[in-house]
Amino acid sequence: MQVIHKEWNNAFLCLLTLILITVPFIIQKKLKIELPTTLEIIIILFIYAAEILGEINNFFNIIPHWDTMLHTI
Repeated sequence: MQVIHKEWNNAFLCLLTLILITVPFIIQKKLKIELPTTLEIIIILFIYAAEILGEINNFFNIIPHWDTMLHTI
């Protein structure tokens, strides 16, 4: 959708989000370790909240202390 609207910055953030979400799975495969499911969910939710909600939906400016809340969690 961001590419259709020619929002290149947001399109890049979406691509970055997809890459970041795959990192835990790549780490598990390469290092042959098993991350706890809860940790995987927390990582994915943090990435989603920071990149999609925070940057693209502008929660960093709309909701006071959004960044502080994310890093506290």
